[in-house]
Amino acid sequence: MSSRILVVEDDPATRSALEEMFTQYDFHVSSVAAGEEAIAACRRLQPDLVLLDLGLPDADGFDVCRAIRAMSNVPIIMVSGRPAMTDAVAGLELGADCYVQKPFNAAELLARAKSFVVRYRAGGYTPATENVVEAGEVRLEIMTHRAWVRGRQVHLTPKEFELLQALMRQPGTVLRSADLLQSIWGYDSSIRTRTLDVHVARLRAKIERDTSRPQLIITVPGVGYYFNAAHHEHTP
Repeated sequence: MSSRILVVEDDPATRSALEEMFTQYDFHVSSVAAGEEAIAACRRLQPDLVLLDLGLPDADGFDVCRAIRAMSNVPIIMVSGRPAMTDAVAGLELGADCYVQKPFNAAELLARAKSFVVRYRAGGYTPATENVVEAGEVRLEIMTHRAWVRGRQVHLTPKEFELLQALMRQPGTVLRSADLLQSIWGYDSSIRTRTLDVHVARLRAKIERDTSRPQLIITVPGVGYYFNAAHHEHTP
């Protein structure tokens, strides 16, 4: 069964391009050009993902995001041609899961969409309205990008934070390396890279007591990684 995506975009050319791209990759695409239509369509269609433009003719995209989030935890990717960081922060605070600035990279947008849909349909998805993600001895604050390990704040780069958040949102679940590379870096499975391995090594250096015997981020050889929330360190 194809994944259902609702595209909310008032520009005909952009809307057509998005429809074509997602249809090509086996999404069932419905599209609307206005805010009120978007809210009604979301209620009626129950999509697996909403791609929401901010600049709508009849409503503020933030209000549409708020209305959709009030009735569903469907993943929302917010899209805008405005570069202001305040827009991104405002959108995330209202429950959008991702903010993409136009002109966007099609491969990256597609990778993010696929990742959100897979997690949502598998039942392991947690909407972005939850600001705190906590598993085991690690705590993340999503909006401020702050991380604590055993009560001590640690500095993570944006990609380290995004990777750790992805693992912690599904503790105990093995996430495939190819899926992580797609959702976080926008790489497809044909690209050979050690990017993920390097970032896992850096994360372990910051959160593990002993990097030679990791207890939090566990490798499943040939498959991927999972976060071991059941492990609790004890200070001697």
